[in-house]
Amino acid sequence: MSDQLFIEAVGLAHRGRWSEAALVFARYVGVAGEDAEVLLLWGGCLAELGRHTEALPLLERAERLCARSPQRRSLRVRALGALGQCARHAGQSGQPGARQGMRRQALAAYRAAAALAPGDRDLEACVRQLEESMVDSGEIDATKSPSAGAPMPSTRSTPREAGASD
Repeated sequence: MSDQLFIEAVGLAHRGRWSEAALVFARYVGVAGEDAEVLLLWGGCLAELGRHTEALPLLERAERLCARSPQRRSLRVRALGALGQCARHAGQSGQPGARQGMRRQALAAYRAAAALAPGDRDLEACVRQLEESMVDSGEIDATKSPSAGAPMPSTRSTPREAGASD
């Protein structure tokens, strides 16, 4: 039965039927227990619905489950990235104190994901952009932000890298 629920939930999510998929993922967890991938997918459905605050505990649980297993490193990176994104969106609304807390949580998640996936330019950009925004708003000190103000790595090759001679 749990396999059928999983297949149904994934199918609904692929069709963009986020609300229905979230309900089926919840049923799956009730029947089969917590699984990091299912929690990540369920949290993703809630995020698609704009229910970021509800998605956060699911993504946190997914990340904790992945942290126990080195073989689930890539899933952990995805969970941390999704956690950062949800916390960032949740931090765009609400009271200033709560907003700062969410942005700090987002930054911590992005940093952790980037540490697990060195060289991932998307994660590095998320860290840098959020740090710069938080420095600009006075939420964090520029001297304690490792990448605030650091130049963006170029995605273009220099003439030397492209094979040109001096």
